[in-house]
Amino acid sequence: MGRAVAMIISIVVGVIQAILGLRLLFKLFGANENAPFVQLVLSLSEPLLYPFRAIFPMIDIGRFELELSTLVAIIVYGIAGYFLRRLFTVGRTRKDRDVIIRERGTPSKF
Repeated sequence: MGRAVAMIISIVVGVIQAILGLRLLFKLFGANENAPFVQLVLSLSEPLLYPFRAIFPMIDIGRFELELSTLVAIIVYGIAGYFLRRLFTVGRTRKDRDVIIRERGTPSKF
């Protein structure tokens, strides 16, 4: 069960990072915000960016915009996803079980 949850977490975090990555590219290269796909990506990414909105200002480079808060969000969601996956998979691999057994005082076979 833990691996299934970890897989679901990986998929969800991957989708979140893909949406944010597309937003970053669209903003950076000045995509037409009236295009339906661009509108979809921007509207889906807006709630994901809410906690990170005021961390960094947007950097204008001519007609390009670099949203540093989007970069921070991609990194934070990736780190959070990693730790959530580890939470559900700890003790599931042979290496993890060996470490847990040694920590409990049982002698190791090696």
